[in-house]
Amino acid sequence: MTTEIINCDFSDPVLYTGESPTSTDQVFNFKNATCTVVDERFEEKVNATTGARFTVDKTINLGQVIIISFLIIFFIAGVVKFFSDLIIPDFVDFKHH
Repeated sequence: MTTEIINCDFSDPVLYTGESPTSTDQVFNFKNATCTVVDERFEEKVNATTGARFTVDKTINLGQVIIISFLIIFFIAGVVKFFSDLIIPDFVDFKHH
């Protein structure tokens, strides 16, 4: 089962020299690609200045949840450590004489 996410039509094949290929055994790229987003989970964004287009996934998966959770935990631990090192030594003298 295949799910179509983005539907693209490629046109105007060109060689690395900029010329049109004369046979199918030559290595070429396409000059134009017209793509449309088919899946509703994805949204196409267009840069207003440059006209560049990219696709954004509007869902979040388990891997992203785990990474974000670890980042939040480390951030909170860093903030607590910073404030504990800043505030606690002023109230308590930990040096043993």
